[in-house]
Amino acid sequence: MNWTDAMSTAIEVSIAIAGFAGIATGLVSRRRAWTVTDRIRLQMLLTASAAAMLMGMLPFILVDAGLEHLVWRIGSGLQLAWMLVIMIFRGPQRRRFVAMNEKLDANERQGFPVAKVSAVMVPTWAVVAILNVAWLDAFWPYLLGVAFQMTVAFAAFIELVSIEFREPNDG
Repeated sequence: MNWTDAMSTAIEVSIAIAGFAGIATGLVSRRRAWTVTDRIRLQMLLTASAAAMLMGMLPFILVDAGLEHLVWRIGSGLQLAWMLVIMIFRGPQRRRFVAMNEKLDANERQGFPVAKVSAVMVPTWAVVAILNVAWLDAFWPYLLGVAFQMTVAFAAFIELVSIEFREPNDG
């Protein structure tokens, strides 16, 4: 698969995932009031899918700007910068969620699997992205970053929707 096909597909999938926000909004609003956790998950869904879409467009923009020899290095560098911004923004949000969650009874506590998985995936991906900026200059690490964003967005959607189908004591 060449990079143009992969990035075009990533753009389409990202837009589709963002469309899931409408489904999640309808399901949650119909059955109960929005919680802080729901809002955080919706933000994650929308920001991660928008980031994946923009990252999918970036190589086309860089090639059109005459930077085809630097596409993957610049792209991976911008992905790293984006992840840093997100980690800075989400850190206080995550701490607030944990503090709020600890005040609840055991049956009312909510998990936040996306955050837990991201805590493992982000450092691993960051090392690969740094190698791509400094040495590799390859497409696949960039694609991995885009796929990671789409995975976070889809997982946030799954978390939002799955809450609606749990029994009250399932946690």
